[in-house]
Amino acid sequence: MACTGSESGAAGPGGNGMDEKSSMTYIRKGLQLQGDLVADEDVTIGGEFTGNIAASGSVTVLRGGRVKGNVTAANVVVEGSLEGSATVAEKFELRRRGRMLGDVKASVVIIAEKTFLRGKVLATERMSTQIKSLRRRVRAANAAGGASSLHGGARTG
Repeated sequence: MACTGSESGAAGPGGNGMDEKSSMTYIRKGLQLQGDLVADEDVTIGGEFTGNIAASGSVTVLRGGRVKGNVTAANVVVEGSLEGSATVAEKFELRRRGRMLGDVKASVVIIAEKTFLRGKVLATERMSTQIKSLRRRVRAANAAGGASSLHGGARTG
């Protein structure tokens, strides 16, 4: 199944798909998806996603959103729940009331008050070689199947 920013409930937060200036994949509240997501853009999760996410942009898990899987991205923001590891080229941010159950590896790590974190945190130098490798993999996947690829089943709930 190929999923771009305007398909399968993956419309932008404003409800009108993608704006002209930037492209993103948005999994809205109430939507449950399973599979692996590879995106050459930002990804925002408001619903539930089970599987791994690799994005050359930012991954944001909104309050009420839940990801069960590993995330690799340029930046990661968790306001909801992330159960899995996060490998981040630049900045990982765990915001107020966010939950992280897994290891974090990032150049910059920000953890707000009133959060929950169970896992190891490794603050490293900028991981530019890993993000370059990720971008190459994302571009190769895009050439094979569209702007972003979601492999696996989708179910709404």
